[in-house]
Amino acid sequence: MLNLDILTKIEFLIIVCFSFLIFIFVLSMNKSITLSKVFGTAFFIPFSISAFSALFITELALTYIFWLSEVVLSIIFLIIIVFSSRKKNYDVFMYFIFMISILCCIMLYKLSIIPLYDLSHSNQALILIYIIIMNLILLKYKKMSMKTFFLGNIFLLISGFINYFQDQEYIRQISVICKLAAYFTFYYYFYRLIYDKFINKVKEANKLKKSINRELNREVKKQMLHYEIAKEKLLMKSKTDSLTKAYNKEAIINMIDDLIKFKGKEDFSILMFDIDNFKKINDTYGHINGDICIKSLVNIVRGSIRDVDVLGRYGGDEFLLVLPALDLKEARLVAERLRKNVNTLSNPKFTISIGVATYPQDGKRVKDLISIADEGLYQSKKSGKNTVSHSILS
Repeated sequence: MLNLDILTKIEFLIIVCFSFLIFIFVLSMNKSITLSKVFGTAFFIPFSISAFSALFITELALTYIFWLSEVVLSIIFLIIIVFSSRKKNYDVFMYFIFMISILCCIMLYKLSIIPLYDLSHSNQALILIYIIIMNLILLKYKKMSMKTFFLGNIFLLISGFINYFQDQEYIRQISVICKLAAYFTFYYYFYRLIYDKFINKVKEANKLKKSINRELNREVKKQMLHYEIAKEKLLMKSKTDSLTKAYNKEAIINMIDDLIKFKGKEDFSILMFDIDNFKKINDTYGHINGDICIKSLVNIVRGSIRDVDVLGRYGGDEFLLVLPALDLKEARLVAERLRKNVNTLSNPKFTISIGVATYPQDGKRVKDLISIADEGLYQSKKSGKNTVSHSILS
């Protein structure tokens, strides 16, 4: 190897380095055996023959050994194309390639010859021309990714064909350049094949990641929505009375306080009312009927007020109704309508007494307004019940 001329050394390095690199590339592919993997494995042939010849064979010129290994490689390509209609043949091809490599090395070692080399120059040239024509036909009809591969094979065969005209040094140089172009084209084909597969896997992984993130975000939003709904329900439950679903005492007092804080001097009124003779109803007909009366009252009230009005249970059968933006006169009209509706629609029959208070004239604190409304309710009871009263204390 040390006594070889520079072009032969370059040729040897091109074949051995690129063949080995391509062979390692295809071994790094996924475990499934594909047609491209079979093609890549075939490069073990020129690698093994060239490396074996450089180490153990001295009788033949290495240039011809290189030529023979590449002709064998091209013939193997054609065999693979012809018999590669079914995937189950791929395993057979892999074993076949390694067997051919071993057989060629044995013939070189034992006979110092490969049968193709024993043919006449004209027959060798005809074989090359035939293989070139076959590759040109494949180049035309194969899909785009394979066209790069067959283009590289044509460069390789042209390099071998040029060797018949080595009477000029520059012809030999052109042959080496063609060989370099061939092996670089092969390398580029397998590099792009593996790179594209890697990129596709990355894209699939990113797509899967985005899909998982979307599902995760959707699930998180769904859980957050359920949490918010549960939180809202819990909050509403903490603010509402379990029997009537009206606001409880604390919630209705806070709402009145908020109106005072945020509405400034704007009028609003409250009604305090309860069921007349409710204790007697409970004692005579039982607490269940008493609860029915309370529920009936709440339903009638809700059907008699505006959407902005707020109902709260102050305690027992006693309720507070907040009437935003209504003065005393308007509040009394609402109270009278409510009293009449209860008197007419209640089932079982009962009546209510109502006390009225208005902000700010009756008081500027929650405590004061409730006190005035409660005093009005007391006066309604004192006046014979089933009436509406506004305390004269205001």
